[in-house]
Amino acid sequence: MSVAHTLARLRFGNRVRQRSSDHVHSEDLERFALNKVGDVERAKIAAHVYDCEVCRSGLEEAQQFAFQLAKTAGRSVLSSGHERRKEQRLGVTEAAQVKILQPPEFTAVECEATDVSSSGLRLRVPRAIFRGTSVEVKVEGAAIFGTVRHCQRNNEDGFDVGLEIDQVEWSVAEVGAQFAAAAAREQHRTADSTIEVLLVEDNAADVRLTRMVLEELAVPCHVTVANDGVEAINHLLDSKQRKPNLVLLDLNLPKMGGLEMLERVRSEDAIHSIAIAVLSSSASASDVRRSKELGVCAYFQKPVDYDLWVQMGHEIRTLVFQQAAAQ
Repeated sequence: MSVAHTLARLRFGNRVRQRSSDHVHSEDLERFALNKVGDVERAKIAAHVYDCEVCRSGLEEAQQFAFQLAKTAGRSVLSSGHERRKEQRLGVTEAAQVKILQPPEFTAVECEATDVSSSGLRLRVPRAIFRGTSVEVKVEGAAIFGTVRHCQRNNEDGFDVGLEIDQVEWSVAEVGAQFAAAAAREQHRTADSTIEVLLVEDNAADVRLTRMVLEELAVPCHVTVANDGVEAINHLLDSKQRKPNLVLLDLNLPKMGGLEMLERVRSEDAIHSIAIAVLSSSASASDVRRSKELGVCAYFQKPVDYDLWVQMGHEIRTLVFQQAAAQ
């Protein structure tokens, strides 16, 4: 059984299932978002959600839950030995000390760290350490606790030991240095090197989900949100604001709709060339046609389940980088 399915059962297994004749039950919405319904039921739910604002809001919450489950499932995959071996390893050469914790030994052994990944460490030690042994490895700035997963003799009259990392304790000085470095990187990222994205969207759930997708796919962007077309136009015309590399535009907006905003952008000399991609629930042929006539670089229909959100997210990620490189 998958992690996502298990978590779903844990979350909903003890609920009393009550249905309403007017709305889709929240459990069915989450099954729909997790892509765990048949074609007939999927069609029925999709048709109902399209016309029901209450269930559409419930589906948005279900999609966020599905997204979090998928993230958890993705992290759990890394617990397998096969996937750990596929992790990127960085070569290091650093003196270290290893001490056996179980069974306990009080004298640390001098050794050398040879490479490291996010979940593992390799050591070159002068003596064998048996598989399954709990050890503590001290390196500069940190103490690493873990479990030996393999030990084999090398060509230098010693042993190569593979360690699965269970916990890392940083020294106070190292934590301070990491915090300062992270703050400096964030300041630099925000000020200079970040790709600017303007998200024109009035639905708070879609704003959260779009941010989550971009974050999950490691898109180095700063997202500014405008809740309607008027606010978006004012932002784009404000000389004090950084011009976005890409605008993600919903069509169903208050005050000024998406197509009207597109027409306004193309009529303004200062902003007429800004790259705009539509991100809308509308699949209307007339909306698609008019958007393309107004020069959008892409038209994305908002997905109804997590898998399609991720697929669309990859396409948006590619588009973001393309537009940033072209400017």
